[in-house]
Amino acid sequence: MATPAMTNLGERLKAARDAKGLTQTQLADAIGQHQSTLAHWERGKARPSPEKVDLMAPVLGVATEWLLYGRGVGPDLTRLSEPRAPVTEMGRIRPAHELVGDKDLPVYASAQGGVEGMTISYDPIEYVKRPEPLMSVRGAFGFYLVGDSMSPKYEHGDLLLVHPTRPPSRRDGVLVIKKGDVSSHDALVKLFIGWKDEGVLLEQLNPPLQFTIGREAIHGLHQIVGVYHGRR
Repeated sequence: MATPAMTNLGERLKAARDAKGLTQTQLADAIGQHQSTLAHWERGKARPSPEKVDLMAPVLGVATEWLLYGRGVGPDLTRLSEPRAPVTEMGRIRPAHELVGDKDLPVYASAQGGVEGMTISYDPIEYVKRPEPLMSVRGAFGFYLVGDSMSPKYEHGDLLLVHPTRPPSRRDGVLVIKKGDVSSHDALVKLFIGWKDEGVLLEQLNPPLQFTIGREAIHGLHQIVGVYHGRR
C-alpha cells in the first residue's frame, strides 16, 4: 500500500525502484528508455504513458494500479532499510576459496537445441556453492552453456550463473527462455540491447548479429551475473 508521503506516480515509482534495488539506468534500460526520462518521471516533470507503466510494473514487482493510483500490490518497503550489495558487485565471481554457505545453488541440465540455441531442463544435475552476489537470491541457478555463438565472452561448457529477477542493463549477458513445455524450454544466451515495442533486441557475437524476439514468445529473460570458465 502507498504511504501518506507518496501522493503521486513519481514518488511511488522511485519507492518501488529503490525497494527492488535498481538504479534509474537499470530500470530505464529494461523498458527501452533513457535514464534522463526516468528521472523526469520520478521528479514529476513528465508522466509515463500507460504502455510504459505496464512495462515497469512487472519489473518492479508491483501492480500497475499501485503505480498509477496507489492501489493493489505495492513494493516491499521494508527492504528500503535493509543493506544491499552495491550494483557493482553483480557480475563479480569470487574464487572458490571465498565462496561461502552450503552447496545449494542448483545447476540445471542443458543440451543442444538445434542451430539457434539449446534446451534448459529444470531438473538439477548438481549443486554448487553460491558466490556472494547470489547468496540471498531466491530462484538463482546455474547452467552449462551449449554452443559457441557467444565466444569469446562465454565459451561452450562454461558454467553461467543467473539472477532470476534483476533486470539487465544494455549489453549485459542474458538467458532468454522461450515459451514451451513446462519441464523444459528452448533457450538462448545473448547480449541484451533493449526492449522495443515488438519485443527484445538481442545481440550475438559469433557470428555478429542483432535480432528481435517477440514478447509473445518469451517465457523469461534473466540476467547472467557471472561465469566460471571451464569451472575454474
